[in-house]
Amino acid sequence: MLIARIRFALVVLVVMGAAACGGGDGEKPRAESRNTGISYDGPALPGVEGRPLWSVPSPGSAVMLGYGNAVAMLGTRQGYQVTVLDAATGKTLQRHQINAVERPVLRSGEPVRLLGDTVRGRPVAVVRFSERIPASGTRQEREQLTDLVLDTAGGQLWRTPPGSGGDPVAQGDRGTFNGGYAIAHTKGQGTPDKAPEGTTRFQPIGGGGPVDVPASYDSDDVYDVVGDTAVMREDKVLDDGVRGVDLARGGKVAWRVPKAVHVATAGTDVLLETTAGRLRLVDAATGRRRADIALPDDGGGRYGIRAWLYDPVTRALVGGGRRAVIVDADTGRLRWSQDGSNPRPMTPVASAAGVTFMALDRQPTADRTAQPGRAGLLALDNRTGRVVADGIAVTALAVGDGFAVVEHGGGLHGFRLKATG
Repeated sequence: MLIARIRFALVVLVVMGAAACGGGDGEKPRAESRNTGISYDGPALPGVEGRPLWSVPSPGSAVMLGYGNAVAMLGTRQGYQVTVLDAATGKTLQRHQINAVERPVLRSGEPVRLLGDTVRGRPVAVVRFSERIPASGTRQEREQLTDLVLDTAGGQLWRTPPGSGGDPVAQGDRGTFNGGYAIAHTKGQGTPDKAPEGTTRFQPIGGGGPVDVPASYDSDDVYDVVGDTAVMREDKVLDDGVRGVDLARGGKVAWRVPKAVHVATAGTDVLLETTAGRLRLVDAATGRRRADIALPDDGGGRYGIRAWLYDPVTRALVGGGRRAVIVDADTGRLRWSQDGSNPRPMTPVASAAGVTFMALDRQPTADRTAQPGRAGLLALDNRTGRVVADGIAVTALAVGDGFAVVEHGGGLHGFRLKATG
């Protein structure tokens, strides 16, 4: 299951490629701003004001991420380049050239990823990619998984030192930075009678002493960091689970949940899917169970949810995969589920003013090839699950603190979010 990263007061956006045809419900506003000659004639977006604040030429982004009052864009026209804009004005703040290995070595299948995170409660963007480290001294050339952490002004806060990043294939999508900590794993020697143990070191970004946590197997087992709690794999014989490690107390284990796999985090909660097909909401600091609900069966024994998004406006947890579901973050109750036969597989990518935008997965044709035509975005009401727009044809969309940035028609367009009552 794909591990989604979701944090309170930070709405993480992933790109959604849409085809040329199809459109959203409602009128199509047209406006020009900042005398750039770029106009917006795309679809009206639920939860977003009709006229853009600004419009500028697009650098040709492949991925967009909204964090705080900034938006980071990954362009691929001349290699990989990350551009950070001020979301209120469209002004370019900084650019970073990314020397990524061309082949997609990340488990997600992407050569470069943009992820939202925090450092001491402040939003940051994480550029995760595989890079080639040249030979030096007695060390051979190698590839490593690197994290580049950017603040809302586009400046570099931290970067994985050369030679310290893990093997990209072994690391999967778990990087060397998480929740304000630089993370490194060392493997022990082991004996003929005992598997090699290791140590995971958490080094706070911006100062503070490191915290070393014993690990019971030979690779990094960190799922997430929530506040000062590291959510880690609990590796036991025939009984894998999840444990919460208190980094403020020297790495002491604060709680354990057996027979569970980590799904995501939302605010101060950890979402766990148990082997019995249930979803638990657990307080990250204490391990207190706040909710325990059954996930409807999709016919394969599980509901097939692979990604979650948290909307702080409606206090909703929106999950998507083979089916979609909306859970109340306060009560843990199931608000809405995509029931019935022939559901549309979808993944949550953005939330604005009580609406979640879902990327519709392309379905194979009868000869098992990818279905041609539009993919588009579908918008759901986070309180009821009602479809408020379908087939929204924009190239990419990012949402942050009070703004939305849309790529459409060769331009980038910045909008205010609508006020919610």
